[in-house]
Amino acid sequence: MKKTMLLLMMVLMLALQACQPAAPPPPAEPPPPPPPTPEEITAQIRPILEPMRALLRDTGEVGWGTKGKGAAGRLSPEIEKQVLDALTAAKQQHQGTENGKAALNMITHDVEEIASQARDQDRWTLTMGAIKAFELLQPGNTKMNRLKERATLMCKRPIPHLKGFLDDKQTGETYAFIEVELLPDHELKQVKVRKGEEFYNLRFLDIIGNNEAVTLEYTLVPGNIRECKGPKR
Repeated sequence: MKKTMLLLMMVLMLALQACQPAAPPPPAEPPPPPPPTPEEITAQIRPILEPMRALLRDTGEVGWGTKGKGAAGRLSPEIEKQVLDALTAAKQQHQGTENGKAALNMITHDVEEIASQARDQDRWTLTMGAIKAFELLQPGNTKMNRLKERATLMCKRPIPHLKGFLDDKQTGETYAFIEVELLPDHELKQVKVRKGEEFYNLRFLDIIGNNEAVTLEYTLVPGNIRECKGPKR
């Protein structure tokens, strides 16, 4: 009798279990997000170039580029290194995907624009920094070679500081006293020169106004003529 009851109970338990609904399947995992587009990757990288771009923007005040364009200030070696290091990291992160490569090509175009604008503003340290960024992104590309040659020369252009004049009454000639800052070491040299004479790759062309300034030509880049003003009187 006991065995019969036990068997009936087991049968009832199995029947109840069979009537229970099956457990629902586990929820499906959400699909992975789509990879970032080239435009999205480019937007992530572009802020790296902002220290260079900022120097080219007009701020409403007299800048340091040709005819006062752009902002005041130069691209320092520290900021240049910061930009190049960040670009190196971005390139390593994104060059392994097609979208990443497309984004890096867009950034390369941005760098070319910076180099071109810096050249037009006669800002050669910034031009050279942009060329270094281009070469980092496009190693072996010779597109910037000619501009690099000019920028290399211009970055070495001595910086003249007109100190005053001396009129030689015996000869009737006027001499200019110029302090020359030699780059890249910033060594200072003092010279006394007259029109037509050359010194440290500069040629004294003419005097402007009533001994207000002089025009000097950089002999390594023929035709590169700049005005050098004297101290305010």
